[in-house]
Amino acid sequence: GAPTPLPRDESRHNVLLVTADPDLSALLRGLLSHEGYRVVRAATLAEAVQAVEHALPDALVVDTQMPEGHVLDWLRRLRELPRTRELPVLALSGRSTEGAAGVGTPLLVDWLPRPVDETRLLKTLRYAMRQPGQARVLVVDDDATTRRVLCAQFERLGALCIEAADGESAVALARDTPPDLIVLDVGLPRLDGFEVVDILRQGKGRATPLIVFTGRELSRTDQRQLTLGVTRHLTKARSSEEELVASVRELLNGLLARRDTTALDPRKAMP
Repeated sequence: GAPTPLPRDESRHNVLLVTADPDLSALLRGLLSHEGYRVVRAATLAEAVQAVEHALPDALVVDTQMPEGHVLDWLRRLRELPRTRELPVLALSGRSTEGAAGVGTPLLVDWLPRPVDETRLLKTLRYAMRQPGQARVLVVDDDATTRRVLCAQFERLGALCIEAADGESAVALARDTPPDLIVLDVGLPRLDGFEVVDILRQGKGRATPLIVFTGRELSRTDQRQLTLGVTRHLTKARSSEEELVASVRELLNGLLARRDTTALDPRKAMP
């Protein structure tokens, strides 16, 4: 049968879960409901199309292993429609990068391999549906403990933290949902820090504030190469976690102050 229409409740985000797998549906429905999301499931692509047309959800969680296939074709069609162009989509797949290239908008905010990492799923959903005005910090480090510790500190500052464990993921996240600040290690798999910066310099990311936080000693030449917008270079051996957090606070405060000024006087906005 057709999915239950999405009720409009401004206090809760509506998530459309698209999967034919009843076990996956039960797991994610329980997880998301517990976090306060209102969840409706579409068991077929036809139901998903109907649900999106009936009432636009705040986000889609889509199993790419649907029996009908053609999931990515449907996502590309959503991209072409003004109403759904910015709709955040989290794709669930058996392979971490399967078909992700070329989907882009509608904001494919993450591509999650199965079995699903529940913590990452929830964090990515919060990131996709962040509060307006909340600063977004992208933390790029191949050490999971480092990412977790840093994100905990940044979230205490009121920032929304998104993580990337390698250079390719960092570039994809920075392009799809541009962060307000990037904290970047240099020694990364799948594109190192130099390559990440080179790629971001070629697009809209070239003005993004950057903190390079690395165990590597950086020469003057390295520092010039590792520069985007306002940039700080901190070496892990000589810089404490407190110094890093202070730098993040300083850059975010400057960013939010500029936003407030622009909101009061739109003429001060950059062209």
